[in-house]
Amino acid sequence: MINLELSDYWELLALHNVLMEAKFHDNPFKPEIQLSPHVQSLANKVFDTLINVEAPAPGFSKEGWLSWRMASKDRREFQMLLNKISSDPSWVNLSKSERVRYIQTFMAPLKLTNELQSEIVV
Repeated sequence: MINLELSDYWELLALHNVLMEAKFHDNPFKPEIQLSPHVQSLANKVFDTLINVEAPAPGFSKEGWLSWRMASKDRREFQMLLNKISSDPSWVNLSKSERVRYIQTFMAPLKLTNELQSEIVV
């Protein structure tokens, strides 16, 4: 295991923002980041740390972060997922479980409801 020490909540928030920008950039320089299981894991770990930190900065709370995490059809990231799927020729050849993994990897650290996920996976 490798440990990374951050000095405060603001550095943690900056790391989260950098990951979100890399994953959900409209014109990514490295589009492979969007479907990387390593980046998915890192984004989820950073998010989990954000919601479990003992002393969040004023204006931030676990409840607020959990609400933010739930993706919906009107979110920019969801629209990016749909665009990614429609432009990815491999999507049609993926099994249902592979499609679920694809969606979860792309959206991390965001989460889709089971209903919304089912609408996409079909």
